[in-house]
Amino acid sequence: MSREFSLIVLGATGYTGKLVCEYLARLGSSKVGPWAIAGRNKEKLDQLKKEIGVNLSVLVADITSPSSLDKLCASTSVLISCAGPFTYFGMPVVEACVRCQTHYVDSTGEYNFVRQVIEKFHEEAKKQRVALVSCCAFGSVPGDLGNYFVRQGLGSEVAEVKAFYQVARDGMSGGTAHSVMAVHESCGLEDNDPYSLLPKDAPRPPTAPARRGVWYDFSERRLTGPSSMSDTNERIVRRTNALLGYGGTYVEAIEGTLGAVVGATITKYMMTAVLAVPFLRRYVAENWLPPAGTGPTQSQREGLCYKCNFVATDKSGKVLRRVFLSDTRDVTRQAAFTS
Repeated sequence: MSREFSLIVLGATGYTGKLVCEYLARLGSSKVGPWAIAGRNKEKLDQLKKEIGVNLSVLVADITSPSSLDKLCASTSVLISCAGPFTYFGMPVVEACVRCQTHYVDSTGEYNFVRQVIEKFHEEAKKQRVALVSCCAFGSVPGDLGNYFVRQGLGSEVAEVKAFYQVARDGMSGGTAHSVMAVHESCGLEDNDPYSLLPKDAPRPPTAPARRGVWYDFSERRLTGPSSMSDTNERIVRRTNALLGYGGTYVEAIEGTLGAVVGATITKYMMTAVLAVPFLRRYVAENWLPPAGTGPTQSQREGLCYKCNFVATDKSGKVLRRVFLSDTRDVTRQAAFTS
């Protein structure tokens, strides 16, 4: 089926959406094909078009209108959605993509939303031959790809994959902060299941040792702590493993100095405790959250660096393979497009 556009970026004027558009503009139409930007506010979209300096189409879409979304989705082969929080705004977009047989990619990290997408649309999307690919931003892409690379050619030998992250000068956008709030507001009991994203008939892999605090990994000689994104990432990788027929389990952690690991661990559990209490959560939302559309500056992004070591072991603990991933600049925009 011929479409007017190769891809459309929805939510283009948000923080992550702008980064994706800047990256696409740098790649050029010879690699991307004809593309467009979409959102609610035409004035902001026109301003973005001027900023990135590319002659492209500007499309206004109303996510509360099925006909508006159908018109948008029917005009493109792929829709990249950066319009969050996805818990509140994402489902109509996915539904329109399935209706219009348009491939869907998003930048969410909201695993409760992903579970709902799977339950509502996975089977229909398969029938329509539509790809629905969530969690394609920096949070989940390195873990999913690293797990894939470290397993290649090893088959059923792999009993466990461990991922150790080092992130320098990390930062959070306003949209990500609001998405974190949305997860805490809307998660149900079923979302507490660490296997919530597995296909219904998939076997549950052995549960990895609980990563509840600071611990020393003696086999790897690394001081580690819980990753802030592990709740989402481990679920995503478990689903990937199930869909690809991989066995074994996956666990991830941060690593670093004692001060860095202890500080990150305390911060994570303090915020988890605060956000679990409704009135404290409302106070944080009203007084502490950065505005949507904001995030680390360009100079801060230029200083962002992540390194991740993936280690695959067999049942005896023997190391089968190691994979090292690293990137140093603007990883969010690249992950959202190239994955």
